[in-house]
Amino acid sequence: MGVNIPFLVVAWCDLNGALRTVRNYLKLIAKFAIIAYMTIIFAAFSVSISVIASSAAVTSLLELKVESSPNSASTHDGAQAEHISGSLPNVLTTNMDLSLATMSVVALRDFTFDYTHLYTPTFTKPTFWHALTNLKIDVLQLSDESIPITASYSPGRSIVDRETGREIALGCNITVGGDAFTDNPQIPANSVSATGVFKNFNTIEEFKAIDKTALFNQLTDEVWEGITQGSTVALTRFLLITFADLKKYKYYYWFTFPAFVAKPAWELDGEWIPGGQGFTEEALIAIASSLHSSTRPFFLIRSSGSAPEIAPVEDFDRFFEGVPQQHRTIAFLDPSALPTNPGWPLRNLLAYLAHRHPSFVSAPEGIRVLCWRDTEVPSDGHWKSRFGVVKSQGSKQGTEEKLTAVGWEKNVQGKLGPRLADLAPMMDPARLADQAVDLNLKLMRWRILPSLDLDKIAGTRCLLLGAGTLGCYVARTLMGWGVRTITFVDSARVSFSNPVRQPLFEFEDCLHGGKLKAACAAERLKKIFPGVHPDGINAPPPPTGKDAPDPHSSGSVLGLVPHQLRGFLAEFRNMPITGAAYSRCTGCSDTVLEAYEKEGFPVLLRAFNEPGYLEALTGLDKLYDEGEAALASVDWDIDEGEGDEDM
Repeated sequence: MGVNIPFLVVAWCDLNGALRTVRNYLKLIAKFAIIAYMTIIFAAFSVSISVIASSAAVTSLLELKVESSPNSASTHDGAQAEHISGSLPNVLTTNMDLSLATMSVVALRDFTFDYTHLYTPTFTKPTFWHALTNLKIDVLQLSDESIPITASYSPGRSIVDRETGREIALGCNITVGGDAFTDNPQIPANSVSATGVFKNFNTIEEFKAIDKTALFNQLTDEVWEGITQGSTVALTRFLLITFADLKKYKYYYWFTFPAFVAKPAWELDGEWIPGGQGFTEEALIAIASSLHSSTRPFFLIRSSGSAPEIAPVEDFDRFFEGVPQQHRTIAFLDPSALPTNPGWPLRNLLAYLAHRHPSFVSAPEGIRVLCWRDTEVPSDGHWKSRFGVVKSQGSKQGTEEKLTAVGWEKNVQGKLGPRLADLAPMMDPARLADQAVDLNLKLMRWRILPSLDLDKIAGTRCLLLGAGTLGCYVARTLMGWGVRTITFVDSARVSFSNPVRQPLFEFEDCLHGGKLKAACAAERLKKIFPGVHPDGINAPPPPTGKDAPDPHSSGSVLGLVPHQLRGFLAEFRNMPITGAAYSRCTGCSDTVLEAYEKEGFPVLLRAFNEPGYLEALTGLDKLYDEGEAALASVDWDIDEGEGDEDM
């Protein structure tokens, strides 16, 4: 019985492949097992760390101590940011910026300040960037001086989820619009203004290298000075630094809103409750009516009478004189919509009160606070405003000295850094090109010729006779200097030798007999810059045959000379003229012609290189002397008697 060797080889190969496959599967299973084991170990380690951190945080909370972290020694200068634990919303560390994440807050023991809206705090309208562009070009130019700016903010907004019925808070925006640089900007209804400082830099390097600490300290000094002078105007003051890349329509910007950090922290007595539980319906309606006529960022409420009365915070002593603590309420327009987190202006308002009225904030009854969030009287009686009682944990640091502060906002990545507004994708490319050309002209005017009248140049209309090499380059130069209306006049067509010398033509323009030069050049100008208004006129071809002028009709070996031609622009033609020859003409006199026939090209060389050669050759240089001699030979005697009689 024979053995089939090829069959055995094939069978062995199949068995070997199957074994390799099984081995690979076993390796893969082992890898997954190792990964799963490591994942379990890592998760257990993370839980342990979280428990330890939570325990330490709770211990710190129970001790009622709020200490700055070692890395936040200079929180007042804005160089550091405050950080907060997402697992313990009631724990405060003073090393936190105004914004961390969509739901980040600054906690003060039992209640927190909401900085949610400062994660995306600044709603910069496109009109603001257009206003900045005009301000940079026409006013600031190369200056980086600080100028005033005005923004606005409104009460916090919320919406109701139709499926769950839950109320969802929306962040409030600090809005800057196209009139932010004007003296009287339009503030939207139910909003209040916030004044600030604007500083633009000329290069991205200057923007990155700016001493932000010094700028922040200067701003916090201004806010604190306002507090010491008894004014609440500066409590919402802010700083905006920018770099405007006008050619690319990219704007780098960074906001900071100084917020003072109290030591020890404030404490909430109980919890934040709806405004309807802290005030009667009639009282809230009366407050809403008063604010509707004059919206205030901060105000006082006196509820000792039949109806509540409101007044500016600056009138604290007069307004609250003789009023019991339980009938005194401080209020502010709250940009937060979170039910348990008032907005950031409350922090500076409490700092103001602690400095100006320390006995009021240290009262055992606490401070009644109304966070006003209603823009209209609700029809269902559900008031969005919140009410709470805030107490001091002891004598406040900073009743005389300046408090530390935080304030630089974070970018969309949650890091301390500037934001970018890129308007190029949302703009018409033709408009972008037009504004970029105008910007380039204004930059040239700044640096080269400040007296250059760009409007006059833009209104100039230019006619180019000929669309050849010179005409194409002249047209490009005129367009580069701002001329918007250019007309070509030419009778030729584009030939294969033109594109290499004339920049307004391409190879395709030479095909099929060639395009008309004037129209083709005008079309190409429009493609290069849509803001130009070109036109191309096809002139009649030059006369040929018997209508063509004979260059030798003058009988001169030099042919026609310029003064023997007359041009007619209306007819696009030249006409030779015939007249008596002048014996001393430097172009066609017999003396010049005879010298050329006799000596040839050397005569031309001497005419090109020796000023006065032709005048001396024809005797034109002696014409003046002959004229003087002729005048001297004239008898200029006048009858004196006749002259006297005329007198």
